[in-house]
Amino acid sequence: MTLKLLKIEDGLGKGETIFHSIKNKSEDEKESLRKKFFEKEQKKMKNKEIQEANVQRKVDEKAEKIRAKNAKYEDKKEARNEDAEDEIEDKSEFDGADEDFEDFDEFTETKVAAKKGSLKKIKR
Repeated sequence: MTLKLLKIEDGLGKGETIFHSIKNKSEDEKESLRKKFFEKEQKKMKNKEIQEANVQRKVDEKAEKIRAKNAKYEDKKEARNEDAEDEIEDKSEFDGADEDFEDFDEFTETKVAAKKGSLKKIKR
């Protein structure tokens, strides 16, 4: 078995061709290929930087959205706690005496009487 060298490349499948046994290129062609390769690499690096900036921007936007949502939740939580404290203060005024129930009794008697009257009207 005999092996023959065909091609030598700088890098693995993506570098400059150093030697090729079949294709012979002039120095101008080699220089133009080097220039194209360099421009291609520059464009890749630029696109990669842009992509990384976009990813970072999206991560920051998402974090800000979460912070805003948490702040809104905390505000609602504080408002509920303040309302609960107000209710506790209002309940402290209630001492359980009979005069506290007088208004309630009058209200329920009126309501029951109204219901009975409406029931009599329906039955007739």
